[in-house]
Amino acid sequence: MKKKSTPYVIVAVILLIIILFLALRPSNEPGEFDDMVNCLASKDIKMYGVYWCPHCNEQKELFGGSESLFKEKIYVECAEDAFSNERQRCIEAGITAYPTWIINGEKTLGTRSMKQLSELSGCEL
Repeated sequence: MKKKSTPYVIVAVILLIIILFLALRPSNEPGEFDDMVNCLASKDIKMYGVYWCPHCNEQKELFGGSESLFKEKIYVECAEDAFSNERQRCIEAGITAYPTWIINGEKTLGTRSMKQLSELSGCEL
């Protein structure tokens, strides 16, 4: 006798798709550091990095729920093989290490805590 498990498999797949959709959809709620990102952007502060750099990724993760806004307004991708890179801009800025922040015209190398970024930029946390 043949088992009729096909309907259960279909239901399970549909439920999995719904769960993944709900878990992966972007949130419309503002991120914790949105105000800080907007302040940094208003002062033309940038972080230059490359997608494969663990310290750059660590820096992006510090922005938590504001990471996508950070990538849109603050982050400059320097990797030549990245999909939407700004390699020429990185060369013109003299970027040779990652991450490099340019704050008030000064280069600051390495990952910075949110407190350090606030102090260096004058943007409130």
